[in-house]
Amino acid sequence: MSTPKSVECVNEEEKLISENKNSSKIIGNETQVSQQPLISLDDELTMLNSRLTQWCFLNAKADHAFECQKRSAETQLLDAWKLLVKKQDELSNALRKFTLEDDISRLDTTLSFQANLILQISKHLEHFKTRYATFASSLASTATAMPISNILTEKLDQLSEEIDICSNATADLLKKWEETSLVGDSSIDEEVQELNECNTLLREISDAEIVETSLRIEKIENMSNSDAKWTKI
Repeated sequence: MSTPKSVECVNEEEKLISENKNSSKIIGNETQVSQQPLISLDDELTMLNSRLTQWCFLNAKADHAFECQKRSAETQLLDAWKLLVKKQDELSNALRKFTLEDDISRLDTTLSFQANLILQISKHLEHFKTRYATFASSLASTATAMPISNILTEKLDQLSEEIDICSNATADLLKKWEETSLVGDSSIDEEVQELNECNTLLREISDAEIVETSLRIEKIENMSNSDAKWTKI
């Protein structure tokens, strides 16, 4: 801030007021003198010239005081504008930092949730893999040859019942296998959907950073143009 310039302007104004008072006294004295009939024309012209010179000097002093106050006001406005721009930059940086930290926190939460789901699916897949290997081995051994020992061909009804039991057991086994496959497929679909949402969020964050960078560049250019205008002034 330019406090010394303001003090100088105040001193100039006080001097101007004092000189105005002195000039008023001089003018009064000159008026009294002019009433005397013995004043010559040359003395009157000299006195008028002195008064004109004094008025010109007072006008010059007033103009100087006005210019001093004007420069002081411009300097104060410029300092206030610079301080305002600095505070605005600090606020923008703090807001951008807060937004980025919030996005990072939400992204970490989403990734942790997905990691837990993937870990649980991995555990179930290992168990399912073991059961599937056992089932495949049993299916391979029974598909090649069906044991026919101790089958009583004279009791066809009992044989038919046994065949129905085997058929029902096979149907139940296939049904359970389909349900297990559906559970595994739904879990995988959910994980794929979560990964897609994560990728979408990452793209949105990247787009937001690009927009933020563009706005920052535009703001810096505007500030440079404003500084150039103030410099010209």
